[in-house]
Amino acid sequence: NKHKNQMDQNPDVISRMLGILVNKFPDWPSDLLLLFVRTRTFIRIKYMNNKIKALDAKSKLRQLKQLGQFQC
Repeated sequence: NKHKNQMDQNPDVISRMLGILVNKFPDWPSDLLLLFVRTRTFIRIKYMNNKIKALDAKSKLRQLKQLGQFQC
């Protein structure tokens, strides 16, 4: 089980998740489930990329503040 803030690094994430959902919801059209899995995956990737950017910006701001203390 993955932590909610981590992405599965193994290959074929979308097809594996689709297989799980097809078994769990056999009455639903597989096209709809594929759309859901792809959308969910790309939203998670975007969220994680934005989180990384925010952390990078925060650390860069700290570095600039530290450098600013020594400039006259």
